[in-house]
Amino acid sequence: MNARGVIDLRKNIGWTIDGRFDKFNLGYFLPNNPAIITGDLKTSGEWQAAPKNNANTAGKLQRFAVNFDGVLDAEQLPAGKLTIDASGDDQLIRIKRFRHVGAAGSIDAKGTVDVRQGIAWDIDAVMDRFNIGYFLKDTPSLITGTIDTDGRWSDSQQIINIKKIDLRGMLKGQPLSAKGCLLYTSPSPRDMRRS
Repeated sequence: MNARGVIDLRKNIGWTIDGRFDKFNLGYFLPNNPAIITGDLKTSGEWQAAPKNNANTAGKLQRFAVNFDGVLDAEQLPAGKLTIDASGDDQLIRIKRFRHVGAAGSIDAKGTVDVRQGIAWDIDAVMDRFNIGYFLKDTPSLITGTIDTDGRWSDSQQIINIKKIDLRGMLKGQPLSAKGCLLYTSPSPRDMRRS
């Protein structure tokens, strides 16, 4: 690793780091997520430590920005070229670009993920021979096409809105062809019990 930057400990834990990684083992720092990365990384952010009187909280990610262009080899993900340009905090992530090209085909996505009240998303993705099986073991696939989706999943409402779908390929050994749009809404499971 060849990096330079600033670590600021005056108030919280702040950082601005610019570096080049060569077969760097992230597993040393994140034992539950071992991965080897090679590439260029620019990152900044601020971590607010938990108050000393609250031992149940690890702290809070106030803000972050990450820009990585390189290669990732991890147990959970297939080896391949990875580009990430994202920013946000512990509640809202803005993805300018997430692109992975490798043994699982390719995916190029952008959008937002919001976890303030359940999970909400607005994602637009382009896939080429993408194999979901690398992420969901029981779902081998080769999918090519585009999907544009948003929605919200919480205790109070479940909405999945696929604004645009144009996919083809194979899913679990069966031909797949999907084109059009889909809207799924469901009342809260609590509301269903009351009715």
